[in-house]
Amino acid sequence: NAPPFWGVTLNDKTAKVISLWHEGPAWTAGIRPGDQIIRVAGVDVSNYAETQAEMKKTKVNQVNTITVLKADGEKPQYKMIPLTNRPEYAAVEEIFYDTKKHYKFPEVEETKKEKKSKKDKTDKEKKK
Repeated sequence: NAPPFWGVTLNDKTAKVISLWHEGPAWTAGIRPGDQIIRVAGVDVSNYAETQAEMKKTKVNQVNTITVLKADGEKPQYKMIPLTNRPEYAAVEEIFYDTKKHYKFPEVEETKKEKKSKKDKTDKEKKK
């Protein structure tokens, strides 16, 4: 019984989507950064802890209905099928999501800042 992988990073208080793994389960379903997860497989959730608890109950390769609250107030439902990212399931292609072959988006702010500071240093060195 593989642990479910949704391919989503959530705000640790509100469960608002911060970033997604490209072509991961949540991305493929239509969930996007800024979406607030408000219902997981029929259970209302209002914070990170509740959302995580319900996400962990989902099963790999089974369809789950996820309701999100969009910035414009719309509440669309998405059919989301969790995969697993555990290496021991790598041979089972239909359920394995390889994070080494994909990327997260949008880049988390810290990552952008780190890249910018490296670039700034490189630019300064070039000017010398």
